[in-house]
Amino acid sequence: MPSQTFDNLSHEKQIRIQKALLDEFSHYSLAEAQVARIVKEAKIARGAFYKYFADLTDAYQYEFKMVMREIHRPLKGGQTKLSPNAILTMISDFINESENAHVREFVTLYYQKNRYLLSPSQAELELSGSKWGVSILIHQTIRDILLQPQQQPFFLRRLKENLEKLS
Repeated sequence: MPSQTFDNLSHEKQIRIQKALLDEFSHYSLAEAQVARIVKEAKIARGAFYKYFADLTDAYQYEFKMVMREIHRPLKGGQTKLSPNAILTMISDFINESENAHVREFVTLYYQKNRYLLSPSQAELELSGSKWGVSILIHQTIRDILLQPQQQPFFLRRLKENLEKLS
């Protein structure tokens, strides 16, 4: 995770670095990513990058956390249980909204190449059995749609059927 030095940066500079990280990790896997491209886009010195992050993996983990926070923002509204239709709407909105393009590309690369580089989060480990099961179904559906977009109706229908069975 980023250093205290990063936390002390102006909000504008943090956003600029986050955008550069999102852009890099939306177009290149962690193995293909380059600090040189990130620092050029963020308009920071290479040495500054290493003051903010231990290495590229650390920067990736930070950006992954930011992306997951953004994706899960609609779930923070206090609702503990969403209907199958509400879940399908959220997934469709995420997949289809053009404003999510970079985030969608980031998540697609995560599923294609970076998934096994990260350990499960503490939040994932603390899910109860049924919530864990629903989470797995939802994330697998998102993965399937991102990797096979032409099959989106099938994947959403299958998810709905399974969520209704679990309700």
